[in-house]
Amino acid sequence: MTYSKDGENKMAPPLRSVLQQDLTIEGNISGTGILEIDSQLVGDIAVDTVIVAFNGSTAGKIDARNLTVFGTVEGRIEGKSLVLKAQANVRSDAIVSKCLTIEEGAVVNGTVLRA
Repeated sequence: MTYSKDGENKMAPPLRSVLQQDLTIEGNISGTGILEIDSQLVGDIAVDTVIVAFNGSTAGKIDARNLTVFGTVEGRIEGKSLVLKAQANVRSDAIVSKCLTIEEGAVVNGTVLRA
């Protein structure tokens, strides 16, 4: 929490981490805030909000409150809200979400379960 000059409480904006296009990462990532993936990531992800960008790809479990996929995801997905954009390509043994939006053109191979 941050404070303004007059002493009022203000919520700090969530921290944003970006994995750029030229990276290939192997390992698990966890934390709070926003993680934008525009690279190749092999490993599990546990972050509040995850964005898999157009050039991004992941292989591993994703556990995120909010997940938006423009790129490629392979692995189990768990989250409150999941948006698969038209360019998304998802291969998953289980997609578990309370709210799932799939845009026309998105490719989904796997099992979808309601949380």
